Amino acid sequence: MRLLSFLIGIMLLQSATAQVLIKNVNVVDVEGKKILAGYNVVALDGKIVSIDKDKMYKLPDGTEVIDGSGKYLMPGLVDAHVHFFSEWRHLHPTRCD
Repeated sequence: MRLLSFLIGIMLLQSATAQVLIKNVNVVDVEGKKILAGYNVVALDGKIVSIDKDKMYKLPDGTEVIDGSGKYLMPGLVDAHVHFFSEWRHLHPTRCD
């Protein structure tokens, strides 16, 4: 639940400001199946532009800095599980329910 609250807060913060630095956060690497501990994540204009461990940053004035110590940052999740109901059968040549 703490992780969910943290991620929702990040989403809201990103929509409110154009620059965000999350310092010392544990990044969940879903492709590598590991946790990258103590990384810094920079997002500019709503896009992640850097994920590094020991890099020095020159960021624009007004950049929001978040202490991610003890927190986890992971990619967004998508629910791709979909049901097509029989009411839509006229749109699809095969029955998909």
